[in-house]
Amino acid sequence: MHTIDGWSLARHLRLTHVLLACVVACAGAAVFWFLLGVPVLWPGLVLLSLGGSALLVALAVGPAQTRASIAERANGYTTSRRGFVEVAEVDPRSGRVIRLAGEPLLEDDERARRLAVIASMRAG
Repeated sequence: MHTIDGWSLARHLRLTHVLLACVVACAGAAVFWFLLGVPVLWPGLVLLSLGGSALLVALAVGPAQTRASIAERANGYTTSRRGFVEVAEVDPRSGRVIRLAGEPLLEDDERARRLAVIASMRAG
C-alpha cells in the first residue's frame, strides 16, 4: 500500500495531545500557585508564555492534521485509531495494514495482538 509522504495523521494527533497536556499543566500550575497565594509574576509569565506557545502550535497543527487525514483517506487508508471504518487502518510505524476497510474499530487488546504479529513478522 502506498503511504503518504510526511507526517501521518497519527503523528499529528500525538503532537496535539502532548501540546494540549502542556497547556493544561501550565494552567494547573498557575491555578495552584494562585490558590497558595504565591506571587506569580515571573513564574506566571513564564507559564503563560509556555502555555500560550503550546496552544498556538496546537492550533497551527490543525490544518496539517486535516490535510494528512484527507491525503491518507484518498490513498485508501488511515493511521487514526478512531473513525474512518470505510478505509483500512495502517500502523504508522511499520506501514502494515492492521484493520481492513469495513472491519469494525479495534479494541485495545486486539490492536496489541495484531501489532505483536507484525513485530514478530519483522523479527522473523
